[in-house]
Amino acid sequence: LTQPFFGSGRTVIGDSWFGSVKSAEVLASHGLYSILNVKTAHKHFPKEELRAQVLTEAGQFACLEGVLPDEDEISKLFAIRYKDHSKEFQFVSTTGTTLPGETRNVKRTDGAITRIKRPQVVAKYFEAAGAIDKFNHLRTGSIGLEDVCQSPSWQLKMFLCLVGFMESNGYCAQLYFGSDKELLHSTFRKQLAEGLIYNTISGRVSMMRTLRRTKSVEDYGPDHALTQYDKRVQKRCYYCAHHGEEQKRKKYRLRLCVDTTA
Repeated sequence: LTQPFFGSGRTVIGDSWFGSVKSAEVLASHGLYSILNVKTAHKHFPKEELRAQVLTEAGQFACLEGVLPDEDEISKLFAIRYKDHSKEFQFVSTTGTTLPGETRNVKRTDGAITRIKRPQVVAKYFEAAGAIDKFNHLRTGSIGLEDVCQSPSWQLKMFLCLVGFMESNGYCAQLYFGSDKELLHSTFRKQLAEGLIYNTISGRVSMMRTLRRTKSVEDYGPDHALTQYDKRVQKRCYYCAHHGEEQKRKKYRLRLCVDTTA
C-alpha cells in the first residue's frame, strides 16, 4: 500500500490492523515515518514496562524511547501509552513529539465541556485516523448494497460491493475536486442515480427538466417531449406516462408533446 511513497519521508498513520513494532521497522527501512496504534500485535512492544507507570487521569501518558540500529535517517522508536476519557491507547511511533498538542473536548452529561490534554504525536494520530472509518461509513452506512441484496449469488454481491466502492470514491472525489464542498452524500447519490437512469442516447431531453416537479400541466410545456427509448415500442412522453392523470397515462402523450426524435 505504501510502496509508491518509499523514500518520500512521509508519515504513515495506521490503526491496530497494521500497528506493530515490526511494521514501524519495515516502514522506517523504506524511508517512511509512522504512528501506529498497537492492540494485539505487541511482539517486542514494551507493554509491561508501560503498564508499570500509573496513569490516573485522562490526558496522562507514558513514553519509552528505543533505537533502530540498522537505520540512519529514521533511528528512533517511541512506545507510548495514553489514557483517554474512557479507555487507554498504545502507540508505536518513529516521529512526533510528546510536547502538548491539540486538546480533545468532551461534553459531559450536565452540558459542561471537559478538555483532555494530548501530546502532539497522539493528536496527530487521531487527526488522520478517521479517514478510513469515514469511507467505510459512506460505503456501508448508507449504501451497503451487498447487505440488502436478497440474491444468494456471491458474484452479484461482489459486484454490488464494487459499485458501493465506486460510488463512495466518486463522492469523495467530488468533494475534493468539485466546487461544492457542502454537497451531501444523499444529494450526490440521487444525482448519480438520476443521471444513470434517465440518460438518453440522443441527449436531446434534459434530465433536469424531465425530473422537475410542478403543479400544473401547462408548466411542463418544454418537458412534454416524445422519446423512443426502444425501436419496438411507440414514442412516449415521460411526463404523461408518469405524472399525468389516469386517462393521459394510457395514451403516453398529449397534443402539446413535442417530438424530439424527428
